[in-house]
Amino acid sequence: MHMKNWIVVALLVVAWACGDDSGGGAAACPMGTETGAELPCVCGDGGTPGTQICQADMKLAACDCSSAMPSSTGGNGSGMTGSTGGTGGGAGGTGGSGGMPAMNADGGMMLADGGTDAGGDAGSPVTLLPTDGNQLSVCAGGRDCNKGLDCYQAGGGVDFCTAACTADTDCAKLAGADWTCSPDGLCEVECAGATDTMSCPDGLECTRTGGFGPAAFRCKGADSAVVPPTATPAFGSCMSSMACGTGRICVGAVMGRTGFCSETCMDDADCTALTTSSGNLKATCEFGGILMMTLTSNCALKCESPTDKCPDGMKCKMGVGPAPNLCGY
Repeated sequence: MHMKNWIVVALLVVAWACGDDSGGGAAACPMGTETGAELPCVCGDGGTPGTQICQADMKLAACDCSSAMPSSTGGNGSGMTGSTGGTGGGAGGTGGSGGMPAMNADGGMMLADGGTDAGGDAGSPVTLLPTDGNQLSVCAGGRDCNKGLDCYQAGGGVDFCTAACTADTDCAKLAGADWTCSPDGLCEVECAGATDTMSCPDGLECTRTGGFGPAAFRCKGADSAVVPPTATPAFGSCMSSMACGTGRICVGAVMGRTGFCSETCMDDADCTALTTSSGNLKATCEFGGILMMTLTSNCALKCESPTDKCPDGMKCKMGVGPAPNLCGY
């Protein structure tokens, strides 16, 4: 475009950019402008930009400055996330800051709504799974479960004790969900998938249990519902190996009986690290037998003479046949 033409265009722009917004004669729309088109203009204060519309009569409407600096809407305060709920639920979070009011076109303060300063929601309570060998108790195998129960170990997630069954009616007595009898003869709860938060009892979550092929989902223990207990010391009472800590097992805890925490062994030297705070006995490596109810050798406290004293809380239990007398509960 030649310089002369540029000058003409510039003059036209100035002409409609200064459209009259004070009630005088309306300026004509620039050549080539369509009806309804929005064009920039300058407000009465001489510096703030506004907009004006090309009307049907091809005249520019008055400069509209109402949207030059719209007032902001105060943002909602977003409280900090509530702390992770323990057994009683966490405390509410701290409230977010209120929204700032905005300046209007005349320099005055607009009373824009400030954001709320409400605190965050309290953390949801977490239902912890028991470790006592009863229904829903955490388990690592069937021996961790009480009489009539077995360890449900289908697929991923945390294993738990549940009732044995032969039909769905055997599971009807279990509360908290719609329990059915699995092909393995254990009461289980079917669920729809990871987003299913309604089907499972408290402490369990919907977990994929199938391998290859069609997905199968069952309720399994949730990691958040398992809190490792303080390890019971060697020869302390237990109902489940979960109470004994890493590397130790609960022996003798079958058919509702109380067992004691121990370790498997090959000879007496494997038991020297297992000491007691009372009594006068040293741990030796003994074969399972009736009292320990295992098919492995475990560290135990043998009590065969009148001067042998078991730790506080334990009593000398008579063995059967060739099995030695051992301290137990």
